[in-house]
Amino acid sequence: MIFVYNYTYEETQNFPQELVYVNTLLFIVFFMITCLFIILLIHMFKRDVKLQTQNVQYKSLQNYTAQVEELYQNLRGFKHDYLNLLTTMDYYVANKDWAALTDFYETKISPTRTMFQNSYQDLGQLQNLEIAEIKSILYNKFVKAVEMNISVTLEIREPIRRLDADPIDIARVLGIYLDNAIDALNAPELSADQRQLHVAVLTDSDAIVFIIRNTCQEFPLQLQKLGTLNYSTKGEHRGMGLYLARQTLKNYRNIQSTPSYENHAFTQTLTIYPKR
Repeated sequence: MIFVYNYTYEETQNFPQELVYVNTLLFIVFFMITCLFIILLIHMFKRDVKLQTQNVQYKSLQNYTAQVEELYQNLRGFKHDYLNLLTTMDYYVANKDWAALTDFYETKISPTRTMFQNSYQDLGQLQNLEIAEIKSILYNKFVKAVEMNISVTLEIREPIRRLDADPIDIARVLGIYLDNAIDALNAPELSADQRQLHVAVLTDSDAIVFIIRNTCQEFPLQLQKLGTLNYSTKGEHRGMGLYLARQTLKNYRNIQSTPSYENHAFTQTLTIYPKR
C-alpha cells in the first residue's frame, strides 16, 4: 500500500521519471530484504525448536539407559541375596538345626514369596502384548514400581499384535507417563496400601487403548495445561517429559491422549485409532 501510494503521488506531482525508477527500485530491494529477514527468522526459530526437542529426547534416552542399568544392578543384587539365603539354609540343614531353619523360613523366605506372588501375578499377561518395544518398557517400569513397594496390577486380556504408530514413539510416551505415575506414588503422604498403579492395554473396536491409573490424594494442576513446557508441580524447568510426549504425539492425527482426575486417582488414557 505504501509503495502504491508513493508511486501514485510521484506520478501526480510530475517527479522526474529517473527518480521514480530509483525510488521504485529502492522499495523493491527493501521488500526483498524484509522477506529474506522474515524467512531467516522462521528458519532460526525452527532450528531452535528442533535442537530443543533433540536435547529433550537425548535426556530422555539417558534416563532410560540409566533405568536399564539400574534394573541390571538390581537383578545382580537379587542374585547375590538369593545365594546368601541358600547359604544360610544350607548351614541350618547341614547342622540339622530345624528350629532355626523354620524360623528363618518364616521370617525371611515366606514374606518375600508373598510379596512376589502379589506383585508379579499379572506379569504373565505381558505375553499378550506382541510389540517388543512396548512390552520392554512396561516390564521395566513394572519392576521399578515393585522395587519401590508399589502395588501394580496389569491387564492385557487380548493379544495386541500391531498398532498404527511407531512403536518406539509410543514406548517413549508410555515410559514418560509411567515415570510420572511412579513418581506421584512415591509421595510421602501416601500410605503403603494407597500406593497403587493400574496399567491396562485394551481393544475398543479397532482402537488400542492404554490406561495408566495411579492413586493421587490431590491434583493441583490444570489438566488442559499438561504437556506445556515447564508446567509441573515440581516448579520451573520441570515437566519436560510431558512436553516431549505431547510434541511426539503431535505427529499423529490418529492418537488421542486424555488425562483425568477423579476419586483420588489420576488416569492417563492413550487411544490409538487405525489410520484412515
